[in-house]
Amino acid sequence: MSGEPDWPQSEVHLWRIDLREVSTDVSVLSPMERAKSLRFQQTRSLLRRLLGSTLNQPPESLQFEYGTAGKPLLSLEPSGKSLFFNLSHTNEVALIAVTASSEVGVDIEHIRPVTHAEKIARRFFSPSEVAWLAEEPGEKRFFQLWTRKEATLKAQGAGLFVPAGSSMLISTVNVEAGKGYAAAVALCGPMLPVRVRDWNSG
Repeated sequence: MSGEPDWPQSEVHLWRIDLREVSTDVSVLSPMERAKSLRFQQTRSLLRRLLGSTLNQPPESLQFEYGTAGKPLLSLEPSGKSLFFNLSHTNEVALIAVTASSEVGVDIEHIRPVTHAEKIARRFFSPSEVAWLAEEPGEKRFFQLWTRKEATLKAQGAGLFVPAGSSMLISTVNVEAGKGYAAAVALCGPMLPVRVRDWNSG
């Protein structure tokens, strides 16, 4: 990591990771985690190391719970501190968002051609989003919208087909994730500054 993580009280720390340059520390994983795919092992070990450093706790001691849609949550006994996080990866890039403010979601997508993009947009995007996309059609804008939508649903702890009409305030912002990628962060409540940090190899 580029510097030790500090406590993300009034901002969102967004760690950008090149998965080709980081190792997997299986010693911090639980037996159940070690039975998962190699990519899951890699990203979960990174998540444990980051959260452990932020909390000043051994990464292998962290206990996870899971929401109804499968979103991992951190059990923080006995300190009682709240720490919210989310992880997304595509191809060889991962993003981990961490904050002490409120539930957070992050999504990253490789920008690529999309078959039936207009049909998909009409199904999943709001009329204003469809109109914005029509102003400058193309994959970049499509995935900027898509990542904002996915990040929002992840912040809510919901799947893609979340019921409409939620009154929860969700703030979203697109963030820089590297050439050829689109990414977004969503926060339950007003948006905070997002500090992007690069994870060094290791």
